[in-house]
Amino acid sequence: MTVLTARENKKIPQPTERLEETKFEYPGIPTTCDGAEAVVHVEIQVAQAAGAYPITSSTTMGGGFNAAVMNGQKNLWGDPLMFFEPESEHSAATVC
Repeated sequence: MTVLTARENKKIPQPTERLEETKFEYPGIPTTCDGAEAVVHVEIQVAQAAGAYPITSSTTMGGGFNAAVMNGQKNLWGDPLMFFEPESEHSAATVC
């Protein structure tokens, strides 16, 4: 009597070769933020002043720039930041 055994072709996972991480010249700052926070980050770096009347959609932008001013941050060129908070939305349009 002959006995046959069934073999299963199991593929054994092989370790993959680890690729060297690419190093970028400007790696950035890993963070999570919404669009308004991203605008504040860029605005603080490139502007000297901002005028904002805090309304719902832009409160983060005005508040973020104002916080940078209060903390004594400077822009990329080392200039101190200034923040103007006008009395109304219409006044905010004239700050520029």
